[in-house]
Amino acid sequence: IYECFLNGVGTAPQWLADPGTLGSIPKPPVSVSLSAIDAAGNLYAIPSVSLPTTGVVYQFTPKTGQWTVVAGETSASGVDTGDGGPATSATLSYVNAVALDSAGNMFIAETFKLRRVDSKTGIITTIAQEGGQSLAIDAYGYVYVLNEGTGKVRKLDPSTGVLTDYAGNGQTTSSGDGGPATSASFFQPNAIALDIQGNLVISEYERVRKVDVSSGIITTYANTCGTTSIAIDAAGDLYLSCGDLTIVPPPLATPRYVETQLLTNIAGPILRDPAGTIYLSNGTTLSPTLESPLTMPAARVNASSSTAVVGLTNTGNAALAINSVALSGA
Repeated sequence: IYECFLNGVGTAPQWLADPGTLGSIPKPPVSVSLSAIDAAGNLYAIPSVSLPTTGVVYQFTPKTGQWTVVAGETSASGVDTGDGGPATSATLSYVNAVALDSAGNMFIAETFKLRRVDSKTGIITTIAQEGGQSLAIDAYGYVYVLNEGTGKVRKLDPSTGVLTDYAGNGQTTSSGDGGPATSASFFQPNAIALDIQGNLVISEYERVRKVDVSSGIITTYANTCGTTSIAIDAAGDLYLSCGDLTIVPPPLATPRYVETQLLTNIAGPILRDPAGTIYLSNGTTLSPTLESPLTMPAARVNASSSTAVVGLTNTGNAALAINSVALSGA
């Protein structure tokens, strides 16, 4: 996505944008919500909450266009069995979220359990007797679990199965900025994500907050629309679905809005593949437009004969190369 602003003295900024190409992935036999993406660009989805069978994890492979079941049985729901066996033979109880670590191991947040599917063997095991609604995994393999009911984010050491409080004190107000994250409180927390430095970002009602990985101090990252859709790219840009796609650049900068034809606030995570395609949880895709070059319309940038300073600002999420600049006038 490109957005460019050409600013001069005495005139309004000229604007040029590549809003991306809107599309969608093939629909599976049942209604699902996308929940995770792996390093190869494969997508993972869970059944929509309105379905009677919610204990299944599906995988979509873009290269083949095929959907497959990778965990759970479509004939069972509301119970959790099968630890120590193949994940496809296990039963899952109300799956809320899925995440994958750097080795491809899959973590499944059920309502009251956290389970792991080994990437090499496909064997499923329970690693914690506590579930959640949103997951994030850092570069060291630690798993962060948001439990909306308790108002806390817990950190799991997968090697020991030990859960510790990482953010939130269980109260239902939004407070605690500038202090330890474990002493802060959240109002309707609904989603978490990690940036490339390992800082935890928490979405709650009408704002997004950040826990510094080094100090454990929590601050408000941005005031927003109260979205439940968040993602962070390698550059540190935070993506929110607030009608149009909202991008919040680091650090603690003012949100900017990219007109993308995304006209509704979609619940669930925003996912990005290595090529830059964005996936919303309902299967909507937004791919970078391949048409090039983009041409900025002619603009008067100075109303007098004095020296002018002209700035070209790229507020999109991809690099912009300037091929030529043409000047005219006395």
